Amino acid sequence: MNQYMDKTELTIAGISGAELIKYYIMPDGVMGLLVIKDSMVFNLSAGEKHFESLEHAALRAYASCPDAAADDFTREILTERSGEKLSTIFRKYESIDGAYEKTMPFEKGTVSTFRQMMEYYLEMMYEKLGSGTMFPAELTGYRRKYSLSFRLNGERKTIPFSYSASGSCFDMVFGNIIGASDIIKLSVKYTFGIISVTADVRCKKHIRTENTFDMIHKTEKLRIFDGTDIVYDSSKAIASTPDEIPEEIKMICTSEKYEVLPLSWGKVFFIDSDNKTEMIAYQKNPNGISAFLYQSQREYLSDDRNIVTDSMTAVHEVFYTDGKMNICTHFLPTGSFSRGIYKQKYENKYFYRSFDNNIGGKENGD
Repeated sequence: MNQYMDKTELTIAGISGAELIKYYIMPDGVMGLLVIKDSMVFNLSAGEKHFESLEHAALRAYASCPDAAADDFTREILTERSGEKLSTIFRKYESIDGAYEKTMPFEKGTVSTFRQMMEYYLEMMYEKLGSGTMFPAELTGYRRKYSLSFRLNGERKTIPFSYSASGSCFDMVFGNIIGASDIIKLSVKYTFGIISVTADVRCKKHIRTENTFDMIHKTEKLRIFDGTDIVYDSSKAIASTPDEIPEEIKMICTSEKYEVLPLSWGKVFFIDSDNKTEMIAYQKNPNGISAFLYQSQREYLSDDRNIVTDSMTAVHEVFYTDGKMNICTHFLPTGSFSRGIYKQKYENKYFYRSFDNNIGGKENGD
């Protein structure tokens, strides 16, 4: 089917200048945008059809008619989204060419960083099925087809699993958990300040866990279902720990004022003191080969937490080879709140940086 623009979208796409551009906040906290061009008036709120197109048109109009901005509130948003002010995190990548194809590192290194999480939830689910497990497990495989070997009820057990990733969502599906047709699906989703994990067992019994970590409010919620019945429901506080920030994170971030919060499966969560930048799921493998870091940043206008003026999300993979630390960074799509410069130069691209083995030393090429 051929794609086409409706009449309104065509009209908005033709806007190159404006007499008035105004962002405003409605009583329910939703952002609105008013653009006036000649006799045409466009007034839409976030979430409405064509709002994103109107935002792009407002940026174009602001570039050619900066005086059209109605007030400082509007001007600050347009300035941020036009990319005139480059967030400090991107300065590390200004001189590096990004690629749309990933050439390194290897996927198995990334998968292995989820091993502790896999073991934690597998142990939980097997316990609900009445079986005892003994970890750590041995992980083998490649190209999205892997297996874990561990002790189940005193006997060696090997279960195959597949791995897939889409943006900030990661899925692992384990087979042969008891019988050949029995499976467990483990799904992990990262959004700013929240880690959501679900584990779903499909065998003679249908058991499901929903585990949510709200790192902004420092609470963990866990619910366990047996069929449709809730058999466990708890909420507890997450306390900060005095752990220091690892050098790998220092090489990626700009903030040094992080809170360190422990996660149930042994990893830790870092969030800076103003709740603008986070690092999730840091784990260094026992053999020192790789680390997986999920980073998200949100900039808010003034004190209004509902108005995002800047955002970025990245997955970093850290590998140590030939006496150097190599970082592969993949900037993920972030929706309509991505600034123009982010979409043009960084979104969905891979960037590679290399450091000397002393980690704290200079970046190669500097």
